[in-house]
Amino acid sequence: MMKRLVRNPGKFEALEVFTAFSREHDYKLKSPEDTEKFLEQFGESLKASQENQILLHGKRMEACFGQVAAGLQGCRLIKTEDTGDVISDDADILLPDYRLVLKDGRQIFVEVKNTSVPNPTSTYLLRKDYVAKLQRYSELNGVPLYFAIYYRCLRMWTLLPVNSFIELKHKYETTPIHSLANNEMAMLGDVNVGTKPPLVFELVADNSKDASVDEENRASFICGDVKMYCAEKEIEDHDEKNIAFYLMRFGRWECGEPEGEMDENGKLHSVRFTFNPESLEDFERNGFAMFGSLSSMITEAYNEHTVYEQEVTAITPKADPDVFSVEIPKDYKGKALGLWCFIMQANPDFKIGSEEKMHYKYTVDKS
Repeated sequence: MMKRLVRNPGKFEALEVFTAFSREHDYKLKSPEDTEKFLEQFGESLKASQENQILLHGKRMEACFGQVAAGLQGCRLIKTEDTGDVISDDADILLPDYRLVLKDGRQIFVEVKNTSVPNPTSTYLLRKDYVAKLQRYSELNGVPLYFAIYYRCLRMWTLLPVNSFIELKHKYETTPIHSLANNEMAMLGDVNVGTKPPLVFELVADNSKDASVDEENRASFICGDVKMYCAEKEIEDHDEKNIAFYLMRFGRWECGEPEGEMDENGKLHSVRFTFNPESLEDFERNGFAMFGSLSSMITEAYNEHTVYEQEVTAITPKADPDVFSVEIPKDYKGKALGLWCFIMQANPDFKIGSEEKMHYKYTVDKS
C-alpha cells in the first residue's frame, strides 16, 4: 500500500515561494515592506489561478495521474519531477511531470496530458520542439520518456512512448484509438475487469422495526443488513464484497431504478439496486461483461473527491491513494464474484486508419 510521505508545507514551502518571488522582484528576506508586497502579489496570483478553469482542470488531472499510478500498485516510488530549482548547462530542456520507479526497478519519466478531443478518431497533436525539450532532459538522466494522455471522450488513460506517435513534419500525431492500441498502462498494473451481470446491492429492512411504502412508492425503513449478489449468487466474502461495491460505484455498468421487495405478508423486505452493462451482447457471447479499466475507475473515485457540479474543489485531496483504488490479488479466485482480468499489451504495428485488431493478454477466473 502506497502512502504520501509526510511534509511540512507551512515550514518550508512558504519560504520557497517567497524565495522564488524574491529572485524576480528583488525582495529582501526580512523587509516588512517587501513581505507585504509579496503577500499582495501572491494573493493576486492565487486568485487568478483559481479563476482559470483550464489551468485548474489541467493541474487536477496531472495530480490525478499520480494517484492512478499509485492505485495500480505497479510502482515503488512516484515523485513529482518538475518542482524545485534546476541548474543546468542546457537551458533548452523541459522537466516532465513525474518520475516513476516501477516494481521491477525500471524508471520512467511521464508527462501528463488531458484532452477533450470529441471522438475516438479525432487527431491529437504534440509539437516536436516541445517534445524535443522533454527528450533532452530524459537523455541527460538516461530515463525513457512517456506521455500519459487522458481522453475524456473515452474516460480512459493511455501511456505512450514517443516512438509510438506518428511523426509529421513539425508535430507528433495520435488518436484515441491509436493511443489505445499502443497503450502501455499495463506496466503500471492496469487491467480491464469484467464479471457476470447483474450485480445487485440490497438494503434489507430491519423486520423488528416499522417499514412502509407510501402512495408515491417512497420507502421508509430502518436498514438491518446489506447484501450483494453477482448473477443472483450472494456475495458473502468480505474482500469480494469490497471489490463488488467498488465496481458498482466506479465501473461503467448502469444502475436502474431501485426496486422494493415485499415479504409474504406484504411488508417491505428490502430495496434492491441492480447494475447491468449498457448492452448484454458481450455477456451473451462471452459469458461476462466488462466494467472498464481499473485506471478509469480510480479516476472516477478521484473525481468524487475533487469535483462538485463540474467545479474543481481540490487539486489533490488529503486522502491517501488506497482510498481511490481497490486491491484485486493476482491469484484472486472468487467464491461468488468471478472476475475476468484483461491485461492490454501494446501493438506497435497498429497504424491510424488501419483495421488491425488490438492484442490482449488475459487471465481468467471462471469461479
